[in-house]
Amino acid sequence: MSAHAGLLRFFFYMFDFGSRVVKNSLPVFTYRFKCRYMLLCRTPFSKWENTKYINKDVFMSTKTQHIILILFTIILIIASIFFHKYRELKHRIESSADSAYRSVILESIHYKKELDRYIKSNKTTDETNLSIYTNNIKNAFEYYGLITNMVDGTAQRLYTERSDLFHQYWHVVPPAYAKLSLKELQKVSDKTNIIIKGLQRLK
Repeated sequence: MSAHAGLLRFFFYMFDFGSRVVKNSLPVFTYRFKCRYMLLCRTPFSKWENTKYINKDVFMSTKTQHIILILFTIILIIASIFFHKYRELKHRIESSADSAYRSVILESIHYKKELDRYIKSNKTTDETNLSIYTNNIKNAFEYYGLITNMVDGTAQRLYTERSDLFHQYWHVVPPAYAKLSLKELQKVSDKTNIIIKGLQRLK
């Protein structure tokens, strides 16, 4: 069971428990209050202070019910605070995932520009920058996937679509640029441009 589902289950369990306590306590409390009220009404006002006219068992039972309700309220408040903190943490994780995904797109754009520059130079420029951008793209997407998996499946469908597109991107990247002709490199550049637009569409 995921943490999100477990938290919701605990929250609703405590709500159900509190509802049952209130439901079971109110009729008894109301009945006993009526009994005490009738007893006091039949007793002269001067004798109200005499504790023998008040049922101590009823008082203790009512006090126990009040303690249970107070404890339930405290637990409910703590659960609400915890749930709020969880949502805040989840929002931060999702923001970090979006930032990592934007890094994937940004590094892909840099890679595309460097590849075009490599083609225009007739493969005379160094391939080091291409390798650097390729590694940056890979690391950024791995970091994005790691953060996304920390969230309980809320963005799983979007992650799957992005992951499929990224794997297509990864198959387009050639292992050795010098072995490809300019025409083949241009095809790689065109496919890279299409994939970048797809990544931007899923942003």
